[in-house]
Amino acid sequence: MALLRRSVTAEASEVRRSESAATEKNRQRRSEKMRQSETAATVVLVRERLKRLDIIYQHFPMYFVTACAAERQKLLANEPIHSAFKAFAASAPNYGAWVGAYIFMPDHFHLFVAIDDEKLSLSNWLKSLKGTLSSVLRREGKSPPYWQKGFFDHMLHSKESYTQKWHYVRENPVRAGLVKRCEDWPYLGEIFALEFHDARL
Repeated sequence: MALLRRSVTAEASEVRRSESAATEKNRQRRSEKMRQSETAATVVLVRERLKRLDIIYQHFPMYFVTACAAERQKLLANEPIHSAFKAFAASAPNYGAWVGAYIFMPDHFHLFVAIDDEKLSLSNWLKSLKGTLSSVLRREGKSPPYWQKGFFDHMLHSKESYTQKWHYVRENPVRAGLVKRCEDWPYLGEIFALEFHDARL
């Protein structure tokens, strides 16, 4: 009888050990799945955030840029130039640049751009953009020179700076008497939704 009790007790202990081992394995599996799930969610979140470009400043500086036509000729506010610019800007991430809001006036343009300065410089990117638009002007039968030398740029340091500058320059067509509302000007828009985030935070 005592031997039977010991046998039953030993069996019960073995069952408990087995159950405990199974529970631990299940716990480990659940924990591993949770870690995998958290990692996947984080990757998706980061990819989505990068896709929306709402953390672009944490990685790349953002600039406000102005470039002018040579002798302030009225060369730029037209559909061929606008279409060429949009195509150029849409492909710019392949080379390390993301264009935000922009506006083309007859003799100059303003835009916001974030630059991956490990891949290219702002000046080289602007040179390429001007070259692309110059090709359009040549096809349109316009005679060079097309551009003033150089460009004006300002690195943004706050979200307010971005907002204030954009709210001001988008009203240029209204101030020039070209339209009654900035929304009616056909040569402005936004390629990517850039948002300023302070890299120090």
